[in-house]
Amino acid sequence: MVHGLRVSRKSRRVKSCLWVSIIGVWGTRGVGKTTLVKNLNNDFLKNVSSSKLSLGIVVWITVPKPPIDIRNIQGQIATRLNLQVDNEASVQIIASKIYQRLKEEKSFLLILDDVWKGINWDEVGVHQPVVPATSKVTITTSSLEVCRQMRTNVEMKVTTLIEDESWQLFVKNAGDCANLEHIQTLARVIARQCGGLPSAIIVIATSMRGNTRVGL
Repeated sequence: MVHGLRVSRKSRRVKSCLWVSIIGVWGTRGVGKTTLVKNLNNDFLKNVSSSKLSLGIVVWITVPKPPIDIRNIQGQIATRLNLQVDNEASVQIIASKIYQRLKEEKSFLLILDDVWKGINWDEVGVHQPVVPATSKVTITTSSLEVCRQMRTNVEMKVTTLIEDESWQLFVKNAGDCANLEHIQTLARVIARQCGGLPSAIIVIATSMRGNTRVGL
């Protein structure tokens, strides 16, 4: 497990993937992909710092639901880059400006969170292979097919927690009250009903924190 999340064995080899251009993090919705990417991002920043390297900029984009809105994605990137673009300009012109701006950085990290459908990198302004080579792109999605459509180099699957892991996370967020004799049986049932989804477990367990009574 990584920070309360379960990832496939392949995805645990994060350091060996350090110089891979595009990484896809996928798994069912609510399993904690966004949380995992945030934690990996922090670890990545520590690693490059210890290597006396530095990221020029980190760009986090929350991708809107379909239909795909390239202008929205370009607008978020442009804002993070402090790049002035003409809203009346074509997608191609804005993509060219984004590409040229990113080339000015020694390295960058671009994160596209919650991708529902494949996005054309060239239309956004991120050409493959990513230039410079030390730059990274990470996407999170519920679909392995989306990873393939976006030509990821490595796919990391985030899976649901097994029952014992779910209970440990539940207790961590609910507190000692979850282990009280008159509460534990019901609490374990509630934890199982969360289906191994960390986000659901955390929300429900936190709402029970400090409650020592059963019922209304």
